Amino acid sequence: IQYLDFYVVSPDGELEHKALGTMLPFKERYYQTNNFVFPLANAKTAYSSTFYLRITSNVILPVPISIKTSKIYI
Repeated sequence: IQYLDFYVVSPDGELEHKALGTMLPFKERYYQTNNFVFPLANAKTAYSSTFYLRITSNVILPVPISIKTSKIYI
């Protein structure tokens, strides 16, 4: 995965962009792991969230997606 763009729509409609991928420096990752991990808002918030994900790759590949607690990366 060369580029992985993650967009979060806030309750007031603003769009927040977070980027990862092999074409970006490893040290800029949110967690120092080989997986692409994006931090999400606190799960105790009282509103639902909308997320968009754009993946750019030069090959066709499956992209498994999961939501986990950040404790496994700390």
